[in-house]
Amino acid sequence: MWNRVTRWLFQEVDGASLAALRAFFGAIMFFEALDLLRPLTAPETSAIVRQFDPAVMGWMPPYFGFEWLRPLPPNLMRLVAWGLALCSVLLAVGFFSRLAALGVLLSWTYLFLLDATRQNNHYYLMSLMAGLLVLMPTARCGSVDRWLRHRWRGQTNSGPYVPFWTVFLLRAQLLIMYFYGGVAKLSVDWLRDAEPVGIALARPEVLAPFRPYLSAQVLTSLGQLLREPATAYFFAYTGLLFDLAIGPLLLIRRTRIFGVVLMLIFHTTNHVLLFDNIGWFPLMAVLTTTIFLEPDWPRRVARWLRQPTLQRPDLEWLVGGMLLVPVVGMFLGWKLAPTATSGSRATVDHTAHSRIARRLRPLVVGFVGLWLLVQIVVPLRHFAIPGNVNWTSEGDRFAWRMKAASRRPGPLKIVLRDARLIDTSARSQALTIDWAAWEGDRAVYQEVDSETLAWDRLPEWLVVYQPLVGERIVWNPAGAAAVDGTDAIQRRQRAQQQWERLFGAAPRMAPAIGLGEFTARIADRLRRRNHRQAALAPLIQQLQRFAAELARASTGENTSSRRAAQLAMLRRVVSELAASPEHRSYTQRLLAQLEPFALQGARRAATSSSETSGEGTYFVQDIRLLRRDRSGDQRVDRQRWESAHGRPCTVYVDFLRLGGSGWQRLPREMLFVDSRHRPGVLINPHAAMIQRTVRIMAARPYMIHQYVNHVARQWQSRFARRPRIYVDSFMALNRRPMQRLIAPGVDLAAAPLWLLRHNPWILPLRQTATADRHGEPPR
Repeated sequence: MWNRVTRWLFQEVDGASLAALRAFFGAIMFFEALDLLRPLTAPETSAIVRQFDPAVMGWMPPYFGFEWLRPLPPNLMRLVAWGLALCSVLLAVGFFSRLAALGVLLSWTYLFLLDATRQNNHYYLMSLMAGLLVLMPTARCGSVDRWLRHRWRGQTNSGPYVPFWTVFLLRAQLLIMYFYGGVAKLSVDWLRDAEPVGIALARPEVLAPFRPYLSAQVLTSLGQLLREPATAYFFAYTGLLFDLAIGPLLLIRRTRIFGVVLMLIFHTTNHVLLFDNIGWFPLMAVLTTTIFLEPDWPRRVARWLRQPTLQRPDLEWLVGGMLLVPVVGMFLGWKLAPTATSGSRATVDHTAHSRIARRLRPLVVGFVGLWLLVQIVVPLRHFAIPGNVNWTSEGDRFAWRMKAASRRPGPLKIVLRDARLIDTSARSQALTIDWAAWEGDRAVYQEVDSETLAWDRLPEWLVVYQPLVGERIVWNPAGAAAVDGTDAIQRRQRAQQQWERLFGAAPRMAPAIGLGEFTARIADRLRRRNHRQAALAPLIQQLQRFAAELARASTGENTSSRRAAQLAMLRRVVSELAASPEHRSYTQRLLAQLEPFALQGARRAATSSSETSGEGTYFVQDIRLLRRDRSGDQRVDRQRWESAHGRPCTVYVDFLRLGGSGWQRLPREMLFVDSRHRPGVLINPHAAMIQRTVRIMAARPYMIHQYVNHVARQWQSRFARRPRIYVDSFMALNRRPMQRLIAPGVDLAAAPLWLLRHNPWILPLRQTATADRHGEPPR
């Protein structure tokens, strides 16, 4: 048996197909290197510098076992990309082929391992392919190396042949990838709900590549077709059948051309329609498919180009194929002929006459077997771990689970507790903080819930934080009403006198505007400034309808779910206007007048109508207390506030509905009191890494665990004690309602992380979970 396997693996085949794959792979890796070297804002700022510069990226999750790997300085990182480009070109032309493949392997794998959030199945495949090409005689045909040996040394006895194990191992690697990609789709979500395909088809930008070529009417009709459930099921089931069937189709000569055509259609559809973040993988997948053709296919193509002829199809297979698979099935009518020399050269070996080469044969056979065993077993490990792998992410790495799930992360709250910094032993409401040991912002951030905010329970004077504006000083008439029973005018006069006593000057108090007036002003601004732009007309009408519906909110006509959707739309519009040079100044001025937390869903802050006649909050505009930070946000002078009030500044924030841009402008560490009056240090990952990293990390428990332990190690190095860290995180899997992902009562800094068994601090997926308010996590 061993001898038969050895003879089969070492039979000689034409090396042309291996040479073509080497050239294709080198070209793809060259394109990847160009992507890394492309300039961004300036020639000196390339993509590789931005993607791997810790000053830009912040914390990057490492791979297990490679925590020691660090990015090089920017100039050296740029040199790595240039090295990848050079080695890719050398590999493509076959010059020092093994060394070039080794250079591609080392440079690409180094970049691959630096940041686990860049983990992509095709990035992993590229490292595997480069590693295999290092061990294979890819330069036996169509290479500069062979031309030089023939020209300078006269070596012609080796011939353009390679052992069959090289072709076999590359084929097996690709088939394993596709097969496990199909196995990953055998899930309830994919089969019953066509998810996440439906999510991909429902994206607003799904038709963006077609807009320059199709009319608005055609785009609208096509968009409606893509959003139909039947369309999602069609793509889901055809994708599943493709992954499971492509292996046999490519291995059988009768169906090989049919399989190649399906491969071309499948990857073109993925790239153009479904997924916009798979880079060069579709082109790589199509080009590497050529390894399944006969080993001499490049020579056949060359002969056909010299003398083009069309092979007569088998009519029975052509007609039957068209009936089985419309149009595409016609390619079953052509069957590739076998290589003429494949059988006659099965026992002839020009490259293995040496004694050393014969001794290496058992090692090569053992390597092939070990490689296949590892590639078959590793993707199966998640079946031995309880739980839904799409939810827990346990065992999903290197398992070829390509686009098997859509994870939408929800709020991520990381709270650090250190008894020496914050004394929680006392039963009193007052915080006991060791300010001498605190190195961060001298303020306490108080969590509030906008939608259930009880203004009469808040202080008369408070500082609120709002994204795109920053901090504002608010006089709260509802809190003032709780102090005394005077009318609104008397309370406002008393507040002005109180402010003058504290800060030595009368305040300038401006009334806040409601959300309806704010929305109407935004719509009016767009209409006056863009009256000639027809594309903005639907948006303006939508804003006007929203302003009108706000007036009906109190009557119950505007439901909570609808209001939440409208607020989300309004927040997107406001964010875009605040980023626009034309509208930025006006939008920020208007935001500075908006009622606190209104964009997050809060009702107007007022006491009862009998006492205040609907009077809302007032903003204090005092230039001695308010200043701008580096990001342009407004901040309250901590020292002045504390000296006047006798206590550190308390900033009220709705962390649940803050959004990424709002989090980015807050400190990395904040003294924090949650809605249940529990103190701690709130860790802000948005200030420690880019938003893409936060988004990916928040949906994968093992990355959250890595970050928590990173924070714990840093804290221990600063204060010589290890803190307790608790995480409350949420995620929505494949359009399910938000569910809690990690047990909030577990000290994650002390909990172990198991790689080959279930971690009990990851909560199970509840299949029958119901959404809380507007699909948001429970409080």
